[in-house]
Amino acid sequence: MTENLMLAIAAIGILGSLAQWVVWWLKLPSILLLLLGVVLGKPVTGFSESTFCYSVENR
Repeated sequence: MTENLMLAIAAIGILGSLAQWVVWWLKLPSILLLLLGVVLGKPVTGFSESTFCYSVENR
C-alpha cells in the first residue's frame, strides 16, 4: 500500500513537471493542459471525488 502511494505521488510530480515544460515549449496557457489532464485522468484511473469521500467516511 505504501509503495503504491509513494509511486502515485512521484508520478504526479513527474507528469506535472513534464506537462509544465510541454506547455511552456508550445507557448500555451498551462491551464489548458491541466484541464485536459483532469478530463482524461479520471476515466483512466477510475478515481473520482465521490469514491474518495466514501472511502474516507467508512474508515
